[in-house]
Amino acid sequence: MNSLKQNGQIKESEKKFFQLNCKSFLTRTTEKLLEKSPLKFPLVRFLRCLDPQVMAGPVSTSVQLFERLLSCLLDASRVKETEVDLMKREYLSFVTEDVHGNPRTLQKCKEYDKVNDDRLDIFSANYLKDNKYQKFWALVKCLLVLSHGQAGVKRGVSINNEIMEYNFKEKSVVALRVIHDHIQACGGILNVKIDQELGNAARNASSEYRSEQIRQQENAKRKRKDEANQIINEEISSLRGKQKRLLEHCAVLKDSAEKLLEKAVKEDEMVHARKVHSYKRTVKDMEKELHEINDHIEKLKKRLRT
Repeated sequence: MNSLKQNGQIKESEKKFFQLNCKSFLTRTTEKLLEKSPLKFPLVRFLRCLDPQVMAGPVSTSVQLFERLLSCLLDASRVKETEVDLMKREYLSFVTEDVHGNPRTLQKCKEYDKVNDDRLDIFSANYLKDNKYQKFWALVKCLLVLSHGQAGVKRGVSINNEIMEYNFKEKSVVALRVIHDHIQACGGILNVKIDQELGNAARNASSEYRSEQIRQQENAKRKRKDEANQIINEEISSLRGKQKRLLEHCAVLKDSAEKLLEKAVKEDEMVHARKVHSYKRTVKDMEKELHEINDHIEKLKKRLRT
């Protein structure tokens, strides 16, 4: 850059502009890496408590990280609340007694190389297989598979992407995956054994295809019928609920009318008689509506598909 400027091939403003673009590119790249990095999850950050170098450091720091790790696992229902205190004691005992209490182990933890030394699970197994760390060791084994536990699933997704074609359905993908896995298990396509059963399956492919088409048509027809029946049943259920409420209201009005009629006879009050007449008229309208609802329900039942 400086040589280009000295030779007059670029200007000072162009140099500044290029530097700003480089800075912007590095900033955006770093942001993208952080966005995709698992370090944005608290659980991953707290996993540092299993790092031998962290265990070889201040005990309070490693214990605090482990407690926060347990808190995340407890919130996710990955550990039982009754086991949390026991795991804390086992971790504290391991760090204070087996790591800091043993100068040789402490030196190995300080000099642990994540690249050249044994894997962390192998390194940890040498010290945690003792029965007194049973709960802590079980937790460590679960935590150490988090980083690569989904590798098989991801490979399967990649294979699905490769075999997918336009308008593929679920059964086609499953069939191709079965074929792919069988070829892999045989050690290659040249090692696949062509037996009588495979030959019969190939000859019957056309009839199986037609049978599958018939099954799909019947399933689609059954699904449409079930959906139509569901709508009718929901309407019938709504009408029956309305019918029940009307019957209850009619019963209350009839009871009130009887009481008012008795009161009108005793007190010789026309007001009560007029109320009784009004109640009876309301009951009559409700009974008419109930009759209409019954007719509607019967019509809906006839529309149900069998």
